[in-house]
Amino acid sequence: MRSYGLFFGVIMASVNKLQLSSGAISGDTYGTAYSLEGLQVDFVGLLKITALGAGTSLVVKIQVSPDNATWIDWISFTAATATGSEVIRATTFGMTYARAFFDFTGGTTTCTATVDLYYDKRR
Repeated sequence: MRSYGLFFGVIMASVNKLQLSSGAISGDTYGTAYSLEGLQVDFVGLLKITALGAGTSLVVKIQVSPDNATWIDWISFTAATATGSEVIRATTFGMTYARAFFDFTGGTTTCTATVDLYYDKRR
């Protein structure tokens, strides 16, 4: 019998993490693309902002691509004006790559943040 765990309100057989971005970010930034091949089951996106420039609004998204060239917004976190975190459950899809995208508006366009994509490794 397989045992399942509860992770951020999502039942997953095994929880694994892909860190899409971590550290200091300056200006609108596209993160490195990571392969999702074989991982397309259950996903949870986690954003943690530990520092944010004064007077800044920050929108962070996880984007996906079938070919590492054409990108589509997949998970859009709530616009942030202060430090904090947010968790969003994502639907299953047929994309091959994922990356983080940081979009600043106004103020000092810097932050320190981590974007993680948790997934159930069942195939």
